Formats: sequence, C-alpha cells, structure tokens
Amino acid sequence: MKTNSRRTLFFLLLIAAIIPACTAPPPEFRGTMQSGCAPHDAASTLLELEAITGTARVSFNLWPPAGLVPPATVEFDSERPVGQASYCAATDDCAPASWGRLHLRPAADSADVEGEWSLGLADGQILRGQFRASWLAIQALCG
Repeated sequence: MKTNSRRTLFFLLLIAAIIPACTAPPPEFRGTMQSGCAPHDAASTLLELEAITGTARVSFNLWPPAGLVPPATVEFDSERPVGQASYCAATDDCAPASWGRLHLRPAADSADVEGEWSLGLADGQILRGQFRASWLAIQALCG
C-alpha cells in the first residue's frame, strides 16, 4: 500500500506543478504599429514588439486583402501568405515564423491597440504573447 500512496502523491505533485505552467498568462510585450510595405510592395501594417521583461522581440508584417482595422484577426502560413513574422530571443538570435496568428483590438482607454499573438517556428516551438502598441501615424510609400 505504501507504493501506491507514493505513486499517488508523486502524480498529484506532478499535476500540481504542470497546471500553473499551462495556465500562466502569456508574456507581455509593448511596441508600435505603423504603415509599411509588404514584400511584394503592397501596403502593409508593421507591428514591432519588445518584451516588458527580458530581451525577446517579435516583428510582424501583415497585408490581409481587406486591410487591418481593429478588431481583427490575421492568420498566415504557407497556404495563406498574408503576413510574415520573426521572433528574436536575443539581439543575434532571430528566427522566421512558419505560421502566425494575431488578434488585434482597440485599447479601451486610449488610441493604442492591444491583443494576443502566437507564432510557430520551423523547429516546432510555439510562442505566444499579449501586447499593447501605440499607433504611429506614418504613411509608407510602397511600389
């Protein structure tokens, strides 16, 4: 009976350690959003974010056919080429995303935008975060 009690205790402790990790909020990022140019010279929206704690950065270049006006969701991958992103764990440690998803909404208390993002890297890592960004009224000239 002692062996079963120890196993039960072990599994309860394991579950107690896993649950907070699974439900922890995503890391917070801050940054800017502005007009830009897509790789094919069409108009796009650039979202540049930096982690509030740590050195991580994430950059998005998005060009959905209907434009990007919050609230909006953009999903991109090789089948839906309407955006691209990269994730940098440190200054010299960057990787392009294989796919991405961005939820964007107006901030309730200002002219900023906020939302959540998730990215999949080629090595199988899935990263996510939440953000707040200031809209910069800069118009890029593309083409």
